[in-house]
Amino acid sequence: MVAALYSESESPSAELPSRWLRLGAAIIDLILVGIVFGVLESIVQALMITMKLEINSLELMLVLNFILNILFGLGAYLILNAYLLEKNGQTIGKMVCKIKIVGYDDRQIRPLAHILGLRVFPMMLIEQIPVIGPIAGIINVLMIFNQEKRCLHDFIAGTIVVKA
Repeated sequence: MVAALYSESESPSAELPSRWLRLGAAIIDLILVGIVFGVLESIVQALMITMKLEINSLELMLVLNFILNILFGLGAYLILNAYLLEKNGQTIGKMVCKIKIVGYDDRQIRPLAHILGLRVFPMMLIEQIPVIGPIAGIINVLMIFNQEKRCLHDFIAGTIVVKA
């Protein structure tokens, strides 16, 4: 059905980046988000030490760690990528690799709220669930081996990654 929307010269497969290019973009993003995440976490730890805040409950510490990991992960991702995602459908890694996220049906840039709400946040939450999360993460990545090179998060959000 989607292929019928395009002429032979502009078929969706003609503009798909290689899996290696997508992997390269993901690695760049992972490194950059990891650095910002580490800085945010270090600031909070320094504040906790300065305020002499001690958490004696293991359960409370685990819950707090879970919440902070989500907030810091999303915060780091947004600090680095919000503007580019809204404007060009790209993260820094995707920009470097000259690829972008677009809607599957119309190949248009999706708003930031769409990308976060349907592409990023659902997988981020699912991957936090013990046992299920790591399995979902593996499935997400392995799905790139389908003909359209779409991961699970692409199917959930109705997006596809194409050459910019």
